Amino acid sequence: MNKYFLSLIFLLFLFVNHASAGLDITTRGKGLSLGDIRSDGRTIDGISLHIGTPFRPDFDPPIDEINGLTIALSPASRQINGVLISPLFAENRDGTRGIALGLLRTGGKKMEGLFISGFAALGNELTGLAVSSVISFKNQIDGIAIGAIGSFSEKARGLLIGGLYAVPTEMRGITIGGILSGADQTMYGLSIGLVNGAEVLYGVQVGAYNVAKELHGIQIGIFNIAGNNAFLPWLPIINAHF
Repeated sequence: MNKYFLSLIFLLFLFVNHASAGLDITTRGKGLSLGDIRSDGRTIDGISLHIGTPFRPDFDPPIDEINGLTIALSPASRQINGVLISPLFAENRDGTRGIALGLLRTGGKKMEGLFISGFAALGNELTGLAVSSVISFKNQIDGIAIGAIGSFSEKARGLLIGGLYAVPTEMRGITIGGILSGADQTMYGLSIGLVNGAEVLYGVQVGAYNVAKELHGIQIGIFNIAGNNAFLPWLPIINAHF
């Protein structure tokens, strides 16, 4: 059964990639677009089924915007508003507003909504919920990021969970990491992990080993180090500085 299914997918791939045009049943951009999308500067409202082009930073997609349902190996659009489903890369250049499901990867410059993928969720900004093996956003996460391996962003507000690590540069909220948790620079909130670290902490660290160069809160664990506690910077069980 599997070999027939794979053969069908392969034939569809060859057909669409070698066809000069696909099936386009649209009126003023509304309807069904199926196959190889090549016309520039379009907006589709409805359903789009196509192969697409693997995402590259310099790739200029032929479709401006798709509003509705998109099913593609890799979307050929700048912006998708609605539902995006891909067996490979559920990502596009500018972003997605809605739901994106990708077997390997989800991504885009600005992602708003729900994003689930097997390997990675990548982009510039996330507003909503992302679930993947690795979560990495260059600028900002506002919401919840759950990474089986880890979660990272320059700035984050909300909840970050990582199987191994959850360490943004600056965090406001809660980080939970299987091994490493906290923030590279400033942490506002609660950090839970085997090892918790931050340059500056305003809040609470809970773990086996907790360290903050500048502590404004409480550390609970086996080893607790607060760099700004001049008299007793290291204490077992609990350490505090206000």
